Amino acid sequence: ATAYEIDVYESNLSSNTTTETFTSIGGGTTSNYSTRSWTGNDNITWTAYNSRTDQVIFSGNDALTLKDASGSYLQSGEITGNPTNITFDIKQSFSGSEGEITLSILHGVSFGTTTQIGVYSYNSSTQNIVAPISGISGPFKVVLSNNTAARPTIDNLAITTTTGTLSY
Repeated sequence: ATAYEIDVYESNLSSNTTTETFTSIGGGTTSNYSTRSWTGNDNITWTAYNSRTDQVIFSGNDALTLKDASGSYLQSGEITGNPTNITFDIKQSFSGSEGEITLSILHGVSFGTTTQIGVYSYNSSTQNIVAPISGISGPFKVVLSNNTAARPTIDNLAITTTTGTLSY
């Protein structure tokens, strides 16, 4: 070879993971399905529609259960940075079958763009969902939407973001 090319870049990227543990929900009767709004870890606001808080995945941990009805979902407020990974624990509570939860990211101007990250089946066994994300710039919002077949309990919702620049 008579020529070489060298790529030089400067990285000023940092990564942060925030885990919502659902300990700050409070309010209302825990076994009634209702709309619940709270400020969670790292001051991220959350709203859960058709939700209750009396079920758990891991003993001693608070969790959130969504109803098996249309319009049952969890949505974050605005999160800064670029989403790179989302993980959460999920388990079916009560009766039902063929439960599915859809993970989407709202982003862009006025959060008008919805990108579906994945649709995940759940059952009565605890599962850890891992959803890598690429190509979405923040700020953004996270949405977990339930189908009408079963009732999922969700815990330890971890959101990893990056901020900074990568220049060549």
